[in-house]
This record gives sequence, structure tokens and C-alpha cells, in this order.
Amino acid sequence: MVTRVSKTRKNHFSFSRKVATGLTVLTLLGIMGVLLSANARIADKRKELLQKQETVQEHILRIEQQRQELEQGVLDSQNQEYQEKILRERGLYKKPGEEVVTILRPEEQKNTSEQNTKQQSWWSPIEMYHRLFGK
Repeated sequence: MVTRVSKTRKNHFSFSRKVATGLTVLTLLGIMGVLLSANARIADKRKELLQKQETVQEHILRIEQQRQELEQGVLDSQNQEYQEKILRERGLYKKPGEEVVTILRPEEQKNTSEQNTKQQSWWSPIEMYHRLFGK
């Protein structure tokens, strides 16, 4: 005995299969979209981190150069000739028979001369007399 399947039932199976296939395709497309967006975010973050790495490496190189300069400065400062040079520049050291000469900048000369004038005029009895008696 042969059973017959009605046409409506065949259409029903094909419709449900189409719906299932459509849902499966939509689900897969959704998953792919989520994965692609996550991949794009990871690529942006990677690029940002690589830029930070370059910046940090440049900073490390600068600090390393400063460290080497400071180490050289320490070695130089232990040298007696260098110590003499620094003390001479500051006017704190002279050899026997030498004289220390200090040259002031024009601004410093004005300030020094004003201070000397104020000190001299306060202690000067003649200035005091003129102030008191107005002559």
C-alpha cells in the first residue's frame, strides 16, 4: 500500500525547512558580524598599544642617554682638574700669586650700587645732617 502525501503537507515541510535554513543563515551572519566587529576593535587597540610602545622606547632611550651623561659627570667631578675648574668659575679657588676678578652683569651692578648708596647715605653723618635740617 502506497501512502499519498498531500500537496499541502509537502509545501508545509518545504516552508519549515526554508524558515529553519533562513534562521540558521541569519544566526551565522550575526555571529560573523560580532566576530568582525571584535576583530576591528582588537586591531585598533593593537595599533594604539604599538604607538605607546614606540613612545615608551623613545623615552627609555632619552633616559639612558641622561644616565650616561650623569655617570660621565660623576666621573668628571671626581677628577681634581675638573673640581679646580668649577671652583675657579665660581671664584672660590685661586692659586698662590693669582687674583680673583669678578665681572658683574649690568643689572647686578645697578642693584649693587643702589644698595651701596642706601647703606652709605644712612651711615653718612653729612647726609643725616642734610635730612634733618634740610640743607
